Amino acid sequence: METSEMELTSHFATFAFLFLCLIPQAIADLNSDKQALLQFSARVPHGRKLNWSPAIPACMSWIGIYCTHDGSRVIGLHLPCVGLHGPIPSNTLGKLDALTILSLRSNRLSGILPSDVLSLPSLRYVNLQHNNFSGHIPSSLSPNLDFLDLSFNSLTGTIPTTVQNLTNLTGLNFQNNSLTGHIPNLNLPRLRLYNLSFNDLNGTIPSSLNKFPASSFLGNHICGPPLNQCLIINPPFPSPTHFSPSTLPRNTERTAMLALHRREKFKE
Repeated sequence: METSEMELTSHFATFAFLFLCLIPQAIADLNSDKQALLQFSARVPHGRKLNWSPAIPACMSWIGIYCTHDGSRVIGLHLPCVGLHGPIPSNTLGKLDALTILSLRSNRLSGILPSDVLSLPSLRYVNLQHNNFSGHIPSSLSPNLDFLDLSFNSLTGTIPTTVQNLTNLTGLNFQNNSLTGHIPNLNLPRLRLYNLSFNDLNGTIPSSLNKFPASSFLGNHICGPPLNQCLIINPPFPSPTHFSPSTLPRNTERTAMLALHRREKFKE
């Protein structure tokens, strides 16, 4: 056999070996994704029935599930308006370590935001608007997030400063919550959509964010461009303090009495 044929045969054998080794791993990863989704479905009540069943392929038939081209991993979960209610249990969606898109908007999900999900490094798009989530926004967020919408919930606490580390972010929407504190200074070059309206934020709008319209900041206790300029209120000039002899400090009282005595003596 010539050398080139031997090399070709060797390359083909290597490829076949790797392919056969990767198939079991891909099946294992997909099975892990299916189990995580089935646990989520079993523990979170939903008004609209989902056709999720271990008996049918998840990547071909399950409602709201999107997979890679080769069908080896779940990368998208899109379940708007299906009547999901209650908290998202830990160790369910947080196990989908290839998840890129998460959209559960317009449901009745509640409880704290699932930090094990929002911190998944693979996650890039999150839409959880119009639910009943409460508590604080997790400080651990996926560093690869492109879009984060947590609007129309019941979130409290401050905006985590770790948001400034999300350098890929193009959209951030926290409107209609109960967030408090100051607005962090964000220098995110790709940010195009930004909305913090109708919260309980206070202070001055950072200069890095005044390029956004006034509608992004309405309904708070904040000032500065693009809203009205902050008023600088000078403290009132202190009025002189009058002491009665009974309230004067000891030395001051003695001095006042001596002065009075001198005036009376002068009159004589």
